[in-house]
Amino acid sequence: MLRVFFIASLISLSACWTTHKLKKAKYVEPIKLEKVTSFTNSIMQALVLGNHYTFDERVATERMIASLTEEKQKAIYNNLRNNLGHFKSLRFIELLEQEDGSQLSIYRYKAAFEESPKELEIRTAIDDTGRLAGFAFKEWKDKVKWKK
Repeated sequence: MLRVFFIASLISLSACWTTHKLKKAKYVEPIKLEKVTSFTNSIMQALVLGNHYTFDERVATERMIASLTEEKQKAIYNNLRNNLGHFKSLRFIELLEQEDGSQLSIYRYKAAFEESPKELEIRTAIDDTGRLAGFAFKEWKDKVKWKK
């Protein structure tokens, strides 16, 4: 049941994932990390409160704005809540970058939920302009297999 949920979440919420090979970043800029973590928490807190996060061109790409509609955000969170309980917190784990030097940065977080002992992965992808380019929920795996 959860597998179907996770697949639906990825299809619904990830509008711009890379097929380039990724590597773990050697350095994470503290100010950017704080900004992306706060942004990710803001999205999740809006959903916890029964609302949605309103995206505009300053914070998200056009594809993400079109993909992350109010209805999709609420449907995905309702599915999360029904399967795992309410979102409690997230913890930054690592930053991944494209090996080819492109500027897509993927922040990986472990997210805790009230009724689940397992943590879920939240991926927040930021493009070279600092805007949201991808947002997805996945089952947590310590090692990520990336397409070549």
